[in-house]
Amino acid sequence: MPGMATAPEQPPAMVRSMRFDDMDAMAQALIGDNAEFVPLRSGPFRGRFCEIDLGGFALKRIFHAPFLIHGAVRSDHVSLQLVRSTGGLTLNGEAFGASDLAILAGGAPVQAICPAEEDRIGIIFRAEAFERLIESCGAQLFPRGSHRMLRLQESQAGTLARTFAAMTDLADSLPDLLAVPGLDRAMADECRRLLAGVLCDEDEHPALPRQTGDMLRRVAGADGFLRAHIDRPVYTDELCAALHVSARALHQDFAAVYGVSPHGYLRRRRLLLVRRALQSARGDGPVLVKSVALAHGFWHLGRFARDYAAMFREMPSETVGRDRRRVDPIIA
Repeated sequence: MPGMATAPEQPPAMVRSMRFDDMDAMAQALIGDNAEFVPLRSGPFRGRFCEIDLGGFALKRIFHAPFLIHGAVRSDHVSLQLVRSTGGLTLNGEAFGASDLAILAGGAPVQAICPAEEDRIGIIFRAEAFERLIESCGAQLFPRGSHRMLRLQESQAGTLARTFAAMTDLADSLPDLLAVPGLDRAMADECRRLLAGVLCDEDEHPALPRQTGDMLRRVAGADGFLRAHIDRPVYTDELCAALHVSARALHQDFAAVYGVSPHGYLRRRRLLLVRRALQSARGDGPVLVKSVALAHGFWHLGRFARDYAAMFREMPSETVGRDRRRVDPIIA
């Protein structure tokens, strides 16, 4: 009507649906440069996710093949994670099941093993938006860099997982539906309401013990030591000396965090770093492969080639110059 003011129209929520055949490309799309994925099984990689930007936070449904994750949450974000499958996932040294809600504040470590096909849900808040949610339900703030595993009631966790999965399934199959005025706001309000009901009981959930933090620092230190000495083999005694830990304790740390031995992890990391170098390289295949392998501490070239082919189902020479960011995006 003439003379009547109208509220500005809000843009509809953005939906991203993406599919991947490359692990690095999926890691980059999901979390940027803050974390890396390390393959746990040989053969082709398959992953996909659907993300809804709901203003202040994003809701994600993620499916992926088995891998290890090594990294940290972005400093300006807070990550909440739920799993819908029961494949033995471990996050920061703790078992992560279908009745758990993981909360990782900005800068928190993310060291995880996903040993099976995984179906999980992420709610990624901008830090200030999460603080407002926390204040609204009277819960204590999460210090920067902290991480907590909330053990929920089975019915509570089930409601969260079913609701968030239904939202992402709807957005994935009918992305244009989110253009309906008010629908995205209603979804955002429902997400906040459900999370507030869980977070208001947060005091009932104990913080991670100090020894868990020490364990994560030692595992991260081992990865850092590998990178600093990438051009040669790393031996157990020097690794233990650098980290001031016994061989037995270091083995227990890696078994708890990644489910593999220290050298099993470091060998996979080294092979992955070789593959990334080959993918971005240009030059004569055999000569280049030899120089890259030697530069990454693989002195027995025959064994290197066999290990590489077993992990990636292709010879090193086949990887040279291939763009690692292969992706088939479907963005609505």
